Amino acid sequence: MLSAKIYPQIQIPVRSDFSMHTFHQYTVKTDPAYRDKLQQFLMQKEISTAIYYPMPCYKQKAYLQPNLYFPNAEMLSASVLSLPIYPEISEEQLLYICNSIKAFFDTI
Repeated sequence: MLSAKIYPQIQIPVRSDFSMHTFHQYTVKTDPAYRDKLQQFLMQKEISTAIYYPMPCYKQKAYLQPNLYFPNAEMLSASVLSLPIYPEISEEQLLYICNSIKAFFDTI
């Protein structure tokens, strides 16, 4: 699968050894310079992805207030990408996704 040691350009969700996670979303983080290019690359490989918060929440109309700036929210909205995750996903599909991400980062 993906390893942050081998592919430092991507950060995967951290899981504790003492617990299990039931992922509703599997969101990875990468440099904002790579995120949209990675999404396009995966789309060409017929791998769907999602950007659930393309705009930080504090910039949305319901939350707008003058003089607010949240740099972490800005950085995350520009750098996160959600990958396919669902109960029926096969190991073969997971390997295809991982290998496609590796192929992308091997070319940059």
